[in-house]
Amino acid sequence: MAKLHNLNRHPIAKTRPDIRDLRVELMSLCSRDGRGADPHRLRELLDDYVDYLDTALSGQGRSIDVSQIQEMLLEVSQIIRSGRAGVSAKDYRNIISHLTGIYAKGLAEEMKCPFIITSVDYADVIEAISQEYPAFDYREVVGQLLYYMSQLFRNRKGSWKMVYEHLLLLPESVDVLALSNRKTFMEIQEWTEQGVDNLFQIYRDYKEMVGQTEHDLAGLERRIAVQKDEMAVQKNSAVIAFDSLRKKRVLKAMLTQKTRLMEELQSKQMILELVEDDISEFEAKLVELRRAYFIRLV
Repeated sequence: MAKLHNLNRHPIAKTRPDIRDLRVELMSLCSRDGRGADPHRLRELLDDYVDYLDTALSGQGRSIDVSQIQEMLLEVSQIIRSGRAGVSAKDYRNIISHLTGIYAKGLAEEMKCPFIITSVDYADVIEAISQEYPAFDYREVVGQLLYYMSQLFRNRKGSWKMVYEHLLLLPESVDVLALSNRKTFMEIQEWTEQGVDNLFQIYRDYKEMVGQTEHDLAGLERRIAVQKDEMAVQKNSAVIAFDSLRKKRVLKAMLTQKTRLMEELQSKQMILELVEDDISEFEAKLVELRRAYFIRLV
């Protein structure tokens, strides 16, 4: 296999066959059968992994394979948690610094999406490294994760909670609470325990119910209009229609149904607005937490 390690430490483009071979070799060396693997080669492969992630997330004129990036970050996390990579403190610093630099690019408005989606897996890698190397200064990393957590929530992604859980699992030496607004952080924890992550599903359910009720109401109003037109024709006719009384009863029933549907629609819309208010309030708390965090860093 061609040597993939970039001695100048600049990201280099790798074709799909190259990266496939790289992933196979790395996972093989870190498997149970790879206990005797060369630690230097493992570190080279990890460097190449992060180089590729940098290149892949930048897109470089190609579509970004988000699923592949997620899988690769998961593999890095698994390798670190396995304890078989033989990574030194210096290696951990290099990996964290490189990943931090990569995900700093996601703060740019025009290229957010792939970074936001994969930030959960980024958080997983950081949490895995922090368990092995708690002495690192994680302040910049935590700031990034708070930002991506709020972006995931803003984009209605339930995975925001996974980032939050990874933050909670950082070692005590990192002390996320001390680095942020303790009151707001505890409020977020309270909301989480009360099921704030269910708000999106509740919102979707009620949005669908409101839409269905509006559809039913519109259909009923069309039938009422037709019924009234038919009754008007009968009223102006010289011949008294045999079923005029029946039509009146049908119209009365439809008008009663319309009243019921309007009340039902109003009730569902009120609940939907309350859920929207809760979502907005919690989103504001996430933004407040991130703002307070950066103020404390200054």
